[in-house]
Amino acid sequence: MFHTTVQNCAVHVTHGNSECHIFTDCEFLGGNLAAFRFEGGSAQSIDRCFFFNSGWIVDFAPGNYYHDTTMSNCDAERSGPWFRSTSATNSYPSLYVTNTNTGAAAANQPCINWGGLYSVLSLDNCHLDPSQPNCPAVVAANNRLMIRGSKIGVQAMNYAGDLSLVDNLIFYGLTTTPTGSGMIYTAGNKNLVNGPFRTPQLEGFR
Repeated sequence: MFHTTVQNCAVHVTHGNSECHIFTDCEFLGGNLAAFRFEGGSAQSIDRCFFFNSGWIVDFAPGNYYHDTTMSNCDAERSGPWFRSTSATNSYPSLYVTNTNTGAAAANQPCINWGGLYSVLSLDNCHLDPSQPNCPAVVAANNRLMIRGSKIGVQAMNYAGDLSLVDNLIFYGLTTTPTGSGMIYTAGNKNLVNGPFRTPQLEGFR
């Protein structure tokens, strides 16, 4: 059990070797910049953690990344914005999130800002509810955001990279806006407010 009220970054990993960091049953009540800020290439596993911080849950800062990060069975209902990778990240940093509740976020800024180089953000069986206005998910070029089997409260997704939405419940309505040459794929989604979810394109890659 790990409990922290550290400000700025609760956990800050800066080295680039191949060690593996495992965080299990932890509680993060601080971190006005980020709960997890990574600037190195090690593997991370985050499991059964609770977040009550005002910064990013996971923030990939500029650096060289050699392994993937996994996050599962977590509750971030009172967190700030969720997941970010900056445009200066290298070596394909990827984050795989399962069975996790992300709520609150920060008003008038992205809840997801995925801008690394050739990286993947995968959200599977999650509850994604910003509970704040104007919190889009933003996907930069040469990146992919994949959401499957989740409850989506995010009301806008802007994608220059690839966006995949499969078998989700969308409970506030959702607008998907292309901002680059990325493709969108949708299948089996249900909009709980306005009937079957349809993007401006027919379902399938465009």
